[in-house]
Amino acid sequence: MDYLVAGPYKIEVDTAGRCFEFQVHRRELDLWGGLGADERSCRYHWMDGRQLRQGQGGPNFRTCVDFWWLQAEQNGDGGDPVALQTLALAECFPLINTARSMQEVYRDAHLRADTSIHSGSDVEGRTGRGQVEPNVALAEDEDARLRSVARLRNTTLIQQELERLFWGTRLTGTEQQDLDEQACQWLNGLVDASKSGGRDDLIRYTTTIDQLIRKLRRRGDIGSLRTFLNAFSYECKAAFYTCYASSWSAIVHTLERTEPENQLGHRLMRLWHHQNRPEYGHGRDAFCGQVLALHPLSRFMLTSSEHLEAIRKWIDHPSYDSITASGQVGQHDEYWNLCGSILVAAAEYDQSRERAESSREVHGNVRPDADRAISCNDEPTIAEALEDYFAARRIRCNCAGELNHLSHVPSADGEQSVVTMTCIACGRHSTHTLDVRDFIQSRR
Repeated sequence: MDYLVAGPYKIEVDTAGRCFEFQVHRRELDLWGGLGADERSCRYHWMDGRQLRQGQGGPNFRTCVDFWWLQAEQNGDGGDPVALQTLALAECFPLINTARSMQEVYRDAHLRADTSIHSGSDVEGRTGRGQVEPNVALAEDEDARLRSVARLRNTTLIQQELERLFWGTRLTGTEQQDLDEQACQWLNGLVDASKSGGRDDLIRYTTTIDQLIRKLRRRGDIGSLRTFLNAFSYECKAAFYTCYASSWSAIVHTLERTEPENQLGHRLMRLWHHQNRPEYGHGRDAFCGQVLALHPLSRFMLTSSEHLEAIRKWIDHPSYDSITASGQVGQHDEYWNLCGSILVAAAEYDQSRERAESSREVHGNVRPDADRAISCNDEPTIAEALEDYFAARRIRCNCAGELNHLSHVPSADGEQSVVTMTCIACGRHSTHTLDVRDFIQSRR
């Protein structure tokens, strides 16, 4: 079988008398730079994150949530308040998965498909090997500093570095309490619907939440409302990532049976598709509920020879199984060196993101009242508002890829605007005639 073909293909996971079908991609990662033997291959499987970030979440959203909930019920947690809240939030993920405003909470916006990072790269983990290009590599002193932080073997310091790079709005204690109270009202409605009518009523009640979100967005120039929506949306994302990680645990278990020769791949996937949980059940973990495979820093990790070498040295450790089973990972340099590479990749991503944002120019306005329609701080630029509009209207590339704004020119009468978009999947440009009235109405 030619595993260089990226897919997609289907993996079936059987549990509790049900069969769950996941759509995944796969390819070989060369961790040895062409020097490794065939039997030391590393076959990496992943889900197309672009599908999760648009519309109803693609073919894997519903399967991941249903699988996680079945596991919760099988473990006797079907009535647990925390499990019910996680389910309720995860069900709301398709309502917010296109919202760019979540970047104000934690930065994980994916770069355009044509953004240059490492030679030989592709989007969403479909990568070859390459060297870091000069315009992407960190300054040597910053690279060395981040690696030295990791070598201190202090997870708090690593978390602080990730927060410095990615964390957005910081809330005061009073603000957090107010937001928690508002979120509890929404969650109670979702949980009550689930208790009274099961999953079907819960899913139907998400329509009510969708209406509330839209209503508050129309008043989004009020800072506290914007902050609440962003925080609630991020909680929905983190809850879905819990379902995703649970599904991948089962998928890897299945792959261990069907591809027993791919030991390194299984180790990598258990690391890459895992969601850390807070150590004491409170607060956030070091990666704020994120999953490496779904964060754009993964693209930097899996396309850099140096980062791939750090991955190999850890997952190919001769005592890897006994080390991880005993929970003694923190006693080994290879593990902390990998953490250092992750910090460097995080900084490389953040640097590339900032440069992409600074080079992004918006020429002219669609129309003055269109400016006002999107002037609420929920969506800070016309470009981003247009991208959300196209996503909401399900306007996509012929290849089904999501569209990013490239440019727009208002018409002479101000009723229509010519908008040029670029596909994040294939890079193809397309021109669209925008109904300005419809655009303005969508922002109210």
